Parts: sequence; structure tokens; C-alpha cells
Amino acid sequence: MLEPRASTLPGEDSDAPIRVLFVDDEAGVLDGLRRSLRKQREVWDMVFAQGGAAGLEALRAGEFGVIVCDVAMREVDGFEVLGFAKERQPEALRIVLTGQSDFESAVRSVALAHQVLAKPSDRDEVRHKIERACTLRGLLADAALRRALSSIDSLPSAPTLFTKLTHLLADEDTGAEDIGELLEQDLAMSAKILQVVNSAFFGLPRVITNMSEAAAFLGQRVIRAMVLGEEAFRPFKGQGLFSAADLEREQRHGFEVGQLARRIVGPGELSEGAFLAGMMHDLGWTVIGCLLPDLYRAFGVRRRAGQRGPAIERITMGANHEAIGAFLLGAWGLPLEVVEAVAYHSEPQRVPHEEPGVITAVHVASSLLHELRTADDTPDPRPSGLPLNEDYVAGLGLRSRIDEWRAMATAIHRTIAANAA
Repeated sequence: MLEPRASTLPGEDSDAPIRVLFVDDEAGVLDGLRRSLRKQREVWDMVFAQGGAAGLEALRAGEFGVIVCDVAMREVDGFEVLGFAKERQPEALRIVLTGQSDFESAVRSVALAHQVLAKPSDRDEVRHKIERACTLRGLLADAALRRALSSIDSLPSAPTLFTKLTHLLADEDTGAEDIGELLEQDLAMSAKILQVVNSAFFGLPRVITNMSEAAAFLGQRVIRAMVLGEEAFRPFKGQGLFSAADLEREQRHGFEVGQLARRIVGPGELSEGAFLAGMMHDLGWTVIGCLLPDLYRAFGVRRRAGQRGPAIERITMGANHEAIGAFLLGAWGLPLEVVEAVAYHSEPQRVPHEEPGVITAVHVASSLLHELRTADDTPDPRPSGLPLNEDYVAGLGLRSRIDEWRAMATAIHRTIAANAA
């Protein structure tokens, strides 16, 4: 059970060097990694284990922050090693190292690993993945919270949308666009589809953020297998404090923000990233409400006592909901611009930038739609939605567009509310 935090002090291990375990049964692969990463010895404590049995022994002997493991090993394979790591060291970021490119391995990896590296991988790619893990640890100072989040391999999907998807997939004439339009309304299914399609198993030359494109690439048969197997998608079962109605309200709000963020950036290369980041901007509340009920309950006690402000989240939970959502999405390997926008959409000025981008669109969209939710007395137990930072918007030369964006927000909010009625 994850207990509510009593203070916001960083965890005692926050400054410790990260320990990295590499597991492969090919001595040449380990020697290549050891040589190419020798400069990292000053900042990482690296252990190289030849074979799955040696990997298990290393895990029994000490704690690691990152585990990079081949899956196609003889005798003890990588899936067994990663499963052991997930159970015994849930805080560790688990990365699959593979030369395979089959869907079955990809889906199995989704349940056991956070990210995938192609084999062979160059030094810079390996270093980037591990450095990103270090950055994610910096988002959450509390080790217990990191452990709880790192052990999450999927999120619950809204019951109505999950049922609609199963019906769509039962019809062989359903097109990828229809499937994509439904997937993009559900943050849980969107996150897992994008985690799979952008993994190194498929070696795509660019990141896919459009759900219809992802559905077309994977195909109806593959998505059906993911749904029925429940390794990637998890139907809602009411395990936390969120009811089905709470979850669907969260999904609807995220969809509103995503739609508005997409319209704010307009057509172009930022469009799908803006939608995705908007859709997932409050993912942290879904995680807390559905999977970490003790934290949500403790937060609710403070809210009912009249305490307000973002600091209450950090005092109660060890981090705000933005950091919690960003940590999980970052661990799953979603695009950096999306993770960054989720982490800082309430305070976009904390991210240095001189041009408007995805984070700008998500900040504006979430703030303006929160105004509408407050104005129409929509039930909303969360404190999310800091006021629009007009100085920040003005600094980007966009103050003149605020009224236009408010009109967009009103239209989108009314349309989606009418469709949900």
C-alpha cells in the first residue's frame, strides 16, 4: 500500500548514481556496450551479466534503476528476467534489447518492459534512453511513488469506449479510421497503442502520434488480439475510488482539451502531438483515482478541509498530478514534447522556449476549458486548471487570439457535452 506523504522533501536516494544492469547471453554484445559506454562510468554504476541466470543473480544481489535486457536468450530468457525484475524491483525502468520484429514479442514486452531498443543499438541511443530514465527519476523525488508508478503496465479504459471498440473490431469491414477515431477518445488505449507501434520492434523511421495511422499500421487483427488478451488494454473494474462515470468524465475532459489544442496549433506537424498531449494532460488524476486510492483519499480529506492550491498535491502525494502523468508516459516512451507538455502545462513558462508549441496549446486549452467547467458547475473534484497565464501568452505575441480561443473552447465544450448527453 502506498501511504500518503507527510512532506515534500526529496527521497534520500535522489542524488545517488543510477545503477544500470545489462543482460545478454552474447559476450560480444556486452563487450561492445562496455566499451561504448565507458565514459558513462563516472555517472552510472554499470553491471554486465552474461545470460539470464546471471541477470537473475545480479537482481537478487542489488537494486538497479535501469535494466536493459535481451529477450531471446537461451535457457533463461529475457521475459523471465524482466518478470522477476518487475516483481522484485518495480521502481526500475525496464528496457527490452531485441533483434526480433514480431508482434507477439512486442505485446509480451508491453506487459513487462517500459521501452524497447533495437539490437544492435548505437551508443548514443542507449545513452539517451538511460539518461531519459534519470530525468524521469528527477520528476518524482519519492521512491515509494516511483515504485508504484513503475509497476503500472496499463491503465483502465472507459467502459463505454471499451465496449464500442470490441464491437467495432468484431466487424471485419471496420476501417482503420473508424478504429482510430474511437481509440483517440480513450487515453489508456491511445497510450498503449502508441507505445507498441513506436517501439523498436517495428523500426519505424518516425514517431507516429496519429491514432488512425497507428491503427492502419498495426491492423485490425493485431489490435483485436491486444484487446482480448488484456496484456495491453485493461477494461475498467472499479479498483480505485473512481467510478465508471468519473473515468468517463476524465476521458471526456481530456478529449475536449485535445481537440482544442489541435485547433489552436492548426494543421501541420504539431497538430497530432498537441491533440495527444491535450488528451493526456490530466492523466495523473486517472492514475491516482483508479489505481492509487489511498493518495486520492488523503488528498480529498485536505480538499474538504478547505485546503487549496497545487502545493496540497505535493504535500499529500509527493508530487503533483502533472508529474505523475508525465512520469508514466515518459517511462512508456511517448514523445518528449508530449511528456513535457503533460508535466508543465499548468506552468509552461518553466520550459524555456521562444516560439509557441505543443505546451502552449495545451496550457491555453486546459485553462480555458477549466474556466467553462467551473462556470457551468460541472462536478470536478480535482484542483487542476490554473488560470490562463496571460503574461506568458502575451510574451509569445498571442494575446490578441485569446478571445478567439475562448470562442473555440465554448463551441467544443458544448458539442462534446451534447454528444455525451
